[in-house]
Amino acid sequence: MPKLSIRASCYATARKPIKDRVDQLASKKLSTRLGLFEGLMKARELVDQAPERKLSIADLAHAAGIAEAHFSRCFRESFGLPPYQYILERRLAKARDLLSRTDLTVTEIASICGFESLSTFINIFTREHRQSPSSFRSRKLAGSDKRRTARSGNVEETTEQLNGTET
Repeated sequence: MPKLSIRASCYATARKPIKDRVDQLASKKLSTRLGLFEGLMKARELVDQAPERKLSIADLAHAAGIAEAHFSRCFRESFGLPPYQYILERRLAKARDLLSRTDLTVTEIASICGFESLSTFINIFTREHRQSPSSFRSRKLAGSDKRRTARSGNVEETTEQLNGTET
């Protein structure tokens, strides 16, 4: 039996979605596909670690160790989105989280998430979520208040049942 390289042995034990992503890459040699996918994962992790950073396609391609055009094509093939769209989605996810968990202003959130301007952030957020960031926050807060009320109501009912003081 031939001895497998570390990359090839990782590939052999990888979960099916990862194998599928590697296999989608256009290269005949498995070692080339694995190296390419490894570079793409480095670029993706760079975005995931700090989506607010101003990263160009050239920066990401450099991190992956491949040419820009090839990087963009391979990224889309592997992850289902062009790199710019992936960055945008990560920024919007961070914005949703901040809108739901903090009292920061929409302007502060836009800046923290790496959007060039407040109007750009509002336009993109509204297009993607069919509501403004302020409306999103209001609905999230209203929804969480209803859940808290419902939970506390259930706790009181359960306590009454346990104590035998049910009305």
